[in-house]
Amino acid sequence: MKIGLHAKCCLDGVGKDECGKELSVWHDQKDDNVNGRLSSTSNGTHTEIEIFGNDILDKTWLAIAYSSDKTMKDDFVVYCIRDDRVSNDNELMAGIAYNTDHKNEMIGTIKDVEADPKKDRFGLNLSIQEYNKEEGTLYCKMTHRVDPITDHFNMTKVEILMAKGVWINNSLTYHGKTRNTVGQVELSGAKKKKKNSASNSLTLVSTAVTLLATKIIFF
Repeated sequence: MKIGLHAKCCLDGVGKDECGKELSVWHDQKDDNVNGRLSSTSNGTHTEIEIFGNDILDKTWLAIAYSSDKTMKDDFVVYCIRDDRVSNDNELMAGIAYNTDHKNEMIGTIKDVEADPKKDRFGLNLSIQEYNKEEGTLYCKMTHRVDPITDHFNMTKVEILMAKGVWINNSLTYHGKTRNTVGQVELSGAKKKKKNSASNSLTLVSTAVTLLATKIIFF
C-alpha cells in the first residue's frame, strides 16, 4: 500500500536544502526510502528539470512523462540513460520520446536531434546541463521548451509520471511496475511580486518551482 503525502517540510529521504518547497512524496509501508526525485522550475518558456534515481545500473533509463490524465497515452517523455560504455558524451545520455497508447515513438537523443533537427517535430529543444553517475545512482539536469506541452494539452498544470527500465537497442523498454504518478508541475512560470527588504524594491520571482520525490518500487 502506498501513502500520498503533501507537505512543506523536511521529510526522511529529502535533503534539508529542500525544506519549504512543495513536496509530493509517496511512501511504501515496508520501505520509507525515496528512490526517485524530480525538481522542476519554469520561467514560462523553458523548464529546467533535475531527475535523480537510486539503484540505477548500467544500461538503465530513468524518465519522466508529462501527462494530462495520469495514464500513459498521448504523453511527452524526457529520459536520461546510464550507459557506462559511452559515458563520455552527455548529449547521448538524454533524449525525448512520445508515448501513444503505451507505445514509445523514439524521437531520439539530443545528439540525434542535433544531427537531424526534423526529428524534434514537437519543438521541445531539449538540452542537458549536468550529468553525473555514481555507484548505483544517476543524476541529470536538463532544459526544454514548455510551449509544445502546454499547447498540446491546452493546460499549464500537468501530471508527472516517473519510471525506469532497461536501455536496449537505443530504445526504452517497457517499465513494468516501476511507473508511479508523482504529482503535478506548473509550467506557466507564473510570477508574483515580492518585496526586497534590502533595497525596498519589488522583485519579480518565479513561483513555478516544484520538487517532487517519489518512492518508486523497482522490480
